[in-house]
Amino acid sequence: MLQHCLSAAHARDVLSKAHDIAVVITDVVMEQDDSGLELVKWIRAQSHLSNTRIVIRTGQPGMAPEKSVLESLDINDYWTKQDLSSRRIHALLTGLIRSYRDIEALSKTNQETSQKLLAERDELHQVLKQQTLFQAVSESLTAGTVLVEGGQVLHANPIASDLLSCTVENISETLQLHISLTTLPQKINLKLEAEGTLKWLEVHTTPVQQGGISGHLLTLTDITKRIEMTEARIRNERDLMRSQHLEQIGMLTSGVAHDLNNLLTVIMGSAQYAESQSTLQDMNQCVGEIVEAGQAAATLVQQLMLYGAGGQAVRKPIELSSAIQRTIRIWSAQARKQHIQIEFVTDSRQQLWAEIAESQIQQLIANFFSNALRVSPDHSTIRISIFKATLGTKELAQASVGELAQPGVFAVLSFQDHGSGMTEETLKRLFQPFYTTHPAGRGLGLATVKQIVNCLSGAIFVTSSLNVGSSFEVAIPLITQRQSVRDEHSEKPVSTAPRRILVVDDTHAVCRLLCRLLKRAGYHPLPAHSVEEALKYFDTRIDLAILDFVLEHTTGDLALRIFRELQPDMPAILCSGYIAPEHHGRLGAFCEVIHKPFSAREILAAVGSNLNPEHPPAAQGLISG
Repeated sequence: MLQHCLSAAHARDVLSKAHDIAVVITDVVMEQDDSGLELVKWIRAQSHLSNTRIVIRTGQPGMAPEKSVLESLDINDYWTKQDLSSRRIHALLTGLIRSYRDIEALSKTNQETSQKLLAERDELHQVLKQQTLFQAVSESLTAGTVLVEGGQVLHANPIASDLLSCTVENISETLQLHISLTTLPQKINLKLEAEGTLKWLEVHTTPVQQGGISGHLLTLTDITKRIEMTEARIRNERDLMRSQHLEQIGMLTSGVAHDLNNLLTVIMGSAQYAESQSTLQDMNQCVGEIVEAGQAAATLVQQLMLYGAGGQAVRKPIELSSAIQRTIRIWSAQARKQHIQIEFVTDSRQQLWAEIAESQIQQLIANFFSNALRVSPDHSTIRISIFKATLGTKELAQASVGELAQPGVFAVLSFQDHGSGMTEETLKRLFQPFYTTHPAGRGLGLATVKQIVNCLSGAIFVTSSLNVGSSFEVAIPLITQRQSVRDEHSEKPVSTAPRRILVVDDTHAVCRLLCRLLKRAGYHPLPAHSVEEALKYFDTRIDLAILDFVLEHTTGDLALRIFRELQPDMPAILCSGYIAPEHHGRLGAFCEVIHKPFSAREILAAVGSNLNPEHPPAAQGLISG
């Protein structure tokens, strides 16, 4: 029989009157966001539904309830709406119904056994009026019985000794290995191992005040089969959830591979076309397409890495207005193609400093920008502003994201578009992973934004009206300590003489690229693909080192430790594609951290600002050709 309910309240009304319900399938979001989970809690509190199998269904791919929630509420399965094919529903429901049938049968057997034990215990209580009669009765029972008084075993029947795998004389010693006979619990499960065999016993304790005895009666029952069946069911359910998780990862991987293959097609095709063309105009167009596709690929990879790392990145004091303007310039060309104007408003007299990674700023702006460009009509305006604001508990309570935000002073980055706006349903699910309203979207962008903002202990405020537009305001905590800002536009060395720059990267193409950029800017690059190769350059002073984090047989921080044994004051820049959050604490020895992929302007600005001006060049005339 199939029962269909339209709400959690309706379901409680039906279930309170119904019996023999094998499976309940419930959505998570009904009257409220957590109505489904509240219904599960109610079901588990009903004795006549204790064996009912429960399945959580949701339209949020990849967002299974937390493992702790599944276990604490005894949720037996989790489906996404995308998984609801008839074959899968039939297979999963068949398994759950069989599981319910087996558990019901086992419960009936346990109930009958318990009733029998209770009857036998009642019989035993009667005969305890005469202590001499207790031994004769207990030895005729089908359960193990042990009479305890004052922490001592007065009597035990043979079944108890069999269950405990010991002699009757050793029962007291065996029991005390597992429980205290002076402070007996009302109920306890004992796990015993004898001769390589695992056994589970359920022990019930009943006070005894009869026939001159003031003690406790222990009733022992073998529940090994019940435990084994429960563990087998849990293993099967975990295997099912693991297979579903792997399926979701496969879906994400295939989507990312599709996007990357498209971008690589543009990069490789444009490069080959440029190679075959002689006109400067065609070559410039191909180079522009390669750069644009490369930036899109870098954004995709950066999203995946930041999402996988929970939004964490290597942070440093950054002046936000300058960093935001640098990132906006990247998106200006795309906006012009769509005839959309970008309006940036800031107070140039006020500097706003925050502890943040430049990659985090880029991700925040990239995701808001791409969404705004997608929904904005031609000849409209995207307005970006940044201002200082003091937010208290009352204001932060209105945030869509801000679980870790504390009252204080914030820099508020505001994005306003005049697009199509969002529905209430979209606003509720906006930051959920894998949720997207865009056919080509992956649902990672705003989920990554949420993780970044939570890592910064910030907040996000969202307002939207259909056919009017949307506004996103990101509040980032400000810091008081400020750091001098280097000239990001300088691509020339501070000295006209060549400075020796050690470049250590085991990826040969990256090492060659860095050396070309440095040589064109007037430096003398020293390429090395390992620590051993790098050591040969220390016969003369090195002005600065650029190191990758992951090197052959070592890491960049350990390599720098070796180099500074030879030259303690050598400045160093770390240049890496990814640094796991657990390694962030090892980067303090570096002057700066640059993330791959980097621009020529970015790497040369970092070199120029971190060279030590107190030391003159090591030698003259080292650059040839």
